[in-house]
Amino acid sequence: MSRIFKVALKLKSLTGAMLIILANKIFNMMNGNLLVPVPDPPLVSLQTLTTTYSNSKLALETAKTNLKLAAADEKAKRKDLELGLTAEARYVDSRAAGDKTIIESCGMEATNEPTVIHLAQVADLSLTRGDNPGSVDAHWHAITEGNGYTVQTSTVAPDATGHAPWVFYSNSSKSSITIAGLTSGGIIWVHVCANGSAQSSGAYSDPAELIVP
Repeated sequence: MSRIFKVALKLKSLTGAMLIILANKIFNMMNGNLLVPVPDPPLVSLQTLTTTYSNSKLALETAKTNLKLAAADEKAKRKDLELGLTAEARYVDSRAAGDKTIIESCGMEATNEPTVIHLAQVADLSLTRGDNPGSVDAHWHAITEGNGYTVQTSTVAPDATGHAPWVFYSNSSKSSITIAGLTSGGIIWVHVCANGSAQSSGAYSDPAELIVP
């Protein structure tokens, strides 16, 4: 018994271009083929379907290309507009000089007003002997709202209100610092305050004192 074969078009696996090539190949090989004298549907119909699909595919490819070009053009035009608006904003800033009313009169939104953070007074300041002669370690309770601390020293005892000839020693990002270069045997007084944004700061701590080792 001979094997029976059937057509295997495998259309789903073909790209659009491959489908057109196959349709044209079938048309050419069936046209005038006496083995299949009366094609159904007629080859002229198959040729029309091929041409219609080919034109539709070409239109789609053209549309995709035009869409890419349009998207690139839109992106470029947006950048141009943003640059123009940025330049206009610089001009308004120069005229407004920080006046929110003038900024908003131009249809522009002003930046938010800075939030004032009231920093607490530094607490629990203590001094201990440093690792080297002439040095003192200062420690205090951290303030999470601050951006760092300012440390001042004095070799003269503060009065009852905390006033003394305080001298800036250093800023510190941590809640501790080593104060070096002191005179051994002398007394050092230290106080510390927390720093915030916009040059704001909290109250200085109560002074702490230690005899320098």
